[in-house]
Amino acid sequence: MRLKNYRYNVLLKNMIVSCNLHALIKHAKKIEFIVSIFLIQKINMIQINLLNFLIKFRKDCEDLIERLCLEIGNIKKILIQLNQGLKIKYQLQKQRIFNLDAKQLNQTFDEMIKQ
Repeated sequence: MRLKNYRYNVLLKNMIVSCNLHALIKHAKKIEFIVSIFLIQKINMIQINLLNFLIKFRKDCEDLIERLCLEIGNIKKILIQLNQGLKIKYQLQKQRIFNLDAKQLNQTFDEMIKQ
């Protein structure tokens, strides 16, 4: 009789353990699912933050390029004005050069160099 009881007890314990094991596995799968969802949400948030950063960075770069283009345009205008001013100041007309003698020509060149 004791042997039967022992076998019955072992069988009962195995059933309890297997039921608990089955419940634990089921519970672990639920936890795994919840953790997966959490990780996916975190990854999505990181992707959204990265995308927002890249959009802002691109906009900042486009604004900077636009400002640089405006400044380059301003520099070109200034250089054109400078070039025209230098031409007016230092460029001699052909007719005037042909009417100068050697002494006058030397004086003109000396004045240009000194300025």
